[in-house]
Formats: sequence, C-alpha cells, structure tokens
Amino acid sequence: MKKILLSFSLLVAVFSTKAQTVLNEVYTDPNSGKSEFFELYNSSQIGSQNVDCFTILSFFKEGANYGWYVVDLPNLMVPSKGFFVGAAASPFQVQSQSGVIPNFNWNNPAAGGSIKKFINNGGPLNGYTDVTAAWENTADTNNIFQPINGIGAKYTILVYVNGILNNGLTGQDAGGNIPADVIAMPTLPVPMIGCAGFNAVFSGLTVVEGAQPAVGTDNGYIRTNDGLCGSWVKSSSSVNHTPGITNGSAAGLTGSITTTQIITCGTTVGVNTLNYTVSAVTGDASVAADFPLTVQIYKDNAPKGIFESNDVVLTTQNVTNISATTYTYNFPQTAFLIVVYQTKRGCFDKVVLMPNGCA
Repeated sequence: MKKILLSFSLLVAVFSTKAQTVLNEVYTDPNSGKSEFFELYNSSQIGSQNVDCFTILSFFKEGANYGWYVVDLPNLMVPSKGFFVGAAASPFQVQSQSGVIPNFNWNNPAAGGSIKKFINNGGPLNGYTDVTAAWENTADTNNIFQPINGIGAKYTILVYVNGILNNGLTGQDAGGNIPADVIAMPTLPVPMIGCAGFNAVFSGLTVVEGAQPAVGTDNGYIRTNDGLCGSWVKSSSSVNHTPGITNGSAAGLTGSITTTQIITCGTTVGVNTLNYTVSAVTGDASVAADFPLTVQIYKDNAPKGIFESNDVVLTTQNVTNISATTYTYNFPQTAFLIVVYQTKRGCFDKVVLMPNGCA
C-alpha cells in the first residue's frame, strides 16, 4: 500500500527572546578605593535564568599589546526582573555607595566562574597567548574595562550566552558602531568552566548598542531604565550607578519586531520549506535604528530545543525594511530549525524554536 504524505503548514509563535538578560550598567574607571563592576538585568516577566554559560569579553589596547579580558560567570541564578552584579571586590564602593555586596567577585570567583587575560601577539593559542597567571600576580585586576589606548571613554564590552553573542556596548558613538580594531581581531578560542568552550569571531561584527562618550566625573555607563534598548548614558556626579537596584522600570517603553514563521511540508521527498516575514515594529523599535535586520537560520543540533554553540548556521538573510515580502528556505525534512532575528542595535532580538511536524 502506497503511503501518501499530506502537505500542511505549522504556524509558530515566538516564545524565547535572545536578549532576556542584558548588560544594564558598567563602571569602567574607578579611583579612590572604588571598584569596577558590571550589572546584568533579567528582563523576563517570568522565570529565573542561570548565568553559568554567560561570558563577558572586554577589549583592551595598550600600545602594541591588545586583546581580551574574559569573564566566565559562575553557576548562579538571576531572578525574573532581577539583577546580577559582578565586581573586582566584595564588598565594594562606587560613587556615593559603599559596602555593596556583589553576586560575583571576579578576584575570588564562585564555583564555575573565572577571569582570564589573552594578548594577541602571534602566540600559540590561535594568535593569542593566555597571560592570566602573570597578570593576576602583577597587574591591576580592578582595571578590566579599559578605554582604547587610554583615550576618553571608548570601550567595547560583549556578552555571550552559550557561545553566541547576546548583547554588547561600545562607548564609541550613539550608533553603536564597533571599532575597526575590534573587527580586525582574530578569532578567540574561549575556554569555559562547566559549559562548552567556543570561538568568538569578531570579523563579522557590525553594531551593538552604543553610547556617545561625554565628559563626566565618573567613567561608566548606565541604562536610564532597566533593560531599555538604546538608553545608555554616561555616569557622572548627577547620574549615579545603582548596582543591584532598579534604574527605573522600562514597562511600556520597550519595543518589538512582528514576525511570522511557517514550516510547510514539501511535495518533494525529503525537502521542507520555511517561510518567514517581518511585518512590523512596535514601541521603541524602529526601522531607522534597528534595520537592516539579520535573519539567521540554524540547524538545531543536540541538545535539542536550546539555542547554543552546537547549533550551525545554514543561511543568512538581510532584511532592509518591514514589508509583506515572504522569504523562503528549503531544508532537509528531518532537520529542526531555529530562526534568529538580530537587530542592528542588538536589543530587540528574537529566537524562534521551530517544531517540525514534517519530521
């Protein structure tokens, strides 16, 4: 008896956002006994998030020496609408606050956490040398967020989750253009504790969130509202850091991208089709600030149902504007896909896990 495969479509809703936990504050140039720190914010309405597979990369360039500080976060949780603070000391002082207890002290890291320094000098580690041991014993570990060549407030800080760039900040300009020095850096093999290591590739980076450097009495950056896209301002005597404390709710201020994704079982044996559209933006998201949109289609490798570094990019499409245009991609019938929409600013991103009823 011949088996007949009926063609059908599967409409999928977005249920996972890439930028769920994002960089919210960073104190970059402390003095007088103060401490560097960073703050992450979990913008999810429900559910805690484990930061064990989070990695923060901070670019440095000191004359002929340039490379990356790599902070591997520990096996700890960030509650819904909550904060995670990492600092160079515990307790620490920042601006008018003292005695602040961070979740993570990178000079005495909790289980699963570490800090390393890699210099790009043609060394044995794919163009980098791990100088952590010498640096920890002789250098200032309260100085991992460094301006390029010590000039002004020009920083590049990138946040990876499971080996995939999640969000970042460049203190270069309000447009978030990544400096040429960063883009020219060779791929960095990043070791991890408790999570899979990954390769950080910089050559394809274009834009993250940005802030215009400005004169101020304190060097650092703060979101005006927790997790609010494009809202970075420079800290000063009148704009204070609040580690572990709200910067103000962003409720009603954030935006989103409206997309539709459909898998159609193919009439050709062994081939299915993904159809997707980008039809609208809402709230603070805009075509001018967030497009072109990069759409990446990944093959969902094991472990299934999780967007992580084992997943492989199958194809990439640049979408320049919102429209009724439907983009298509043919793929093997048995494959499971993940569709990733990445905005120019990197803060209204969507990750869509596609169940495949045709498999």
